[in-house]
Parts: sequence; C-alpha cells; structure tokens
Amino acid sequence: MTIEAYSMVTNIFNELMLNMLQFSNGRHRHSHRHSVLDLDKCGFGSNSSLHKDSPLTHYSSLSSIPSSSSLSPHSEDTSYNSRCLRSLRRSRIRITPEDVYQLRRELQADYATQRTVAERKRCLREACATLMELRNELVDEERRNDPTMPFFVFEYQAFLCWIYSTIRFSDFTSEMERHFREMKEHHRTLLSALPPRGEPFLLAVLRFSQICVEYAALCDEEALQWCRLAYARNLPRKKSSSTNTTRSASSLSSSSSSSDVDEVLARRDSERIAAMLQDLRSNISEIELGMALSIGDSTGEKLVY
Repeated sequence: MTIEAYSMVTNIFNELMLNMLQFSNGRHRHSHRHSVLDLDKCGFGSNSSLHKDSPLTHYSSLSSIPSSSSLSPHSEDTSYNSRCLRSLRRSRIRITPEDVYQLRRELQADYATQRTVAERKRCLREACATLMELRNELVDEERRNDPTMPFFVFEYQAFLCWIYSTIRFSDFTSEMERHFREMKEHHRTLLSALPPRGEPFLLAVLRFSQICVEYAALCDEEALQWCRLAYARNLPRKKSSSTNTTRSASSLSSSSSSSDVDEVLARRDSERIAAMLQDLRSNISEIELGMALSIGDSTGEKLVY
C-alpha cells in the first residue's frame, strides 16, 4: 500500500471514530430537541417513582456535604436539571451522551465561578442530584441493550469522577469514607452495564482506579479486587500457532490492501490496550501502597502522590 493510500484510509477511519458519538446521540429520533438544557417549558412533578432503594439513597453525598447555605435537605427534589431529566424519562425521550456532557460542562462552569463555600456546596449538591437521575439510565434494561451504552457510560463516568474528585480535594467536605462508598456504588452500577471484557470496560476500570488513587487511604479490598480482576481478564491471550496459516498467492494479491489496513489498526488497538493495562497496573500499585500506609493511621487521610 502506498503512503498516500494508507494516509487516506487512516483519515477516513479517524473521521468515522470521531463521528460515532454524534451518531450515537440519536438526534434523528428526536430532531426537535438538542439538549436537556434546552427544556425550559417542561411540566414537572414533585415526586418521582424512579428512585429505588439502594446504598446510594442511604449514603447520599447530598446529605454528607455539610452546608451553611439555605438549601433544604431535599435539594435533589428541587434541582432544575433533575426535574428536567425526570420529565424526559416520563416522556420516554432518550437522554443522550451529549446531554450528559453538556450537563457536566454547565455544572463545572458554574462551580468555577463561585467564590463562597456556600455556593460551591450548592453546585456540588446540584451535581450529585443530577447524577442520581442519570443513574436511572444505567439500570434501565432497555437502555442496557442499546449500542450507545458505552458512550453514555463514558460521559456518565466523566461526570461522576469530576464530582468525587472535587469533593476529595475540597476543604469544606467531611465524611470522606462515606463519599468513597458512594463513589464505589455508582461504579458498581456503571460497570455492570458493560461487558466484563473489552476496551470500554477496561477504560471504565482504569478511570475508577485513578479516582481510587485519590482516595487510596480510604480504599477497600473490594474496589482493589475490581481493578485486579479487570487487569487479569484483559491481558492479551497468546495466539495459537494454528491461526497463523499461510495464505495462497492469489488470496494474498486480492486482499493485501485491506489486510495491511487491518493489521495496522489491530496493532494500534493492541498498543492502546497495552498502555491502558500498564496504567492500571501502576494505579493498582499506588492503591496498595496507600492502603498499606493507612494501616494504624487513625485519621485515614493520607494521600499517595
């Protein structure tokens, strides 16, 4: 294959990958709606039957961010974004990965502009309430069978990690053990929505391991085991010699171009997964070190840098 032909094929492939997320958003199904943020005239109800009993409802970060603001303990019920999301679900309108992305960016921008502790707490409470509503998409059986689920999980996890990383390094939150448990329960649901092998699952566990490094002194054996299992399951398998068959000359000449492209793409995939596994192994080591250093420490607040 000539350099020009290879370059053209590579560019086409890259464009296809970049456009996959836009295709997955399903705008062709709901062309009247661009984003959940555009819904200004929804009819909202005060109650939702979508919340089910779970560790998340009992150990909610909403209640464990002590606040001096005027927000009520039930701020999740008065959150504008939460009510929008509930209205979408009642109307059976699909919440897209782009919706999650836009919600996160809006809340991040809101948080960055705040100068008082009370307002920053308000932003985090709003973010936690929004995340709880988005979680309902992960437990929806119909949504789990949707091919766009990996894209939704990717954006949901980015939102989740921003919230709990912000909580971890803020100077106005307490009960970090509870926040860690909350973050882990979100990931329990998130990881169950993906096949246990493959790049989407490995990426999700890698991001989980990174936030576990931030909470390393508070991490538990179960979370560490999730990381270890994902690492072991995604190690490359040795190819059997029987698969390396010799192709005939005619077959080689007719498919050499496509084979070259396939080999290049396969090699890139292997290199990317190998890099992810290396990062995961490094994070596992840091988590183990943080857990070891926390033994006998009454504060449980050591960090691994």
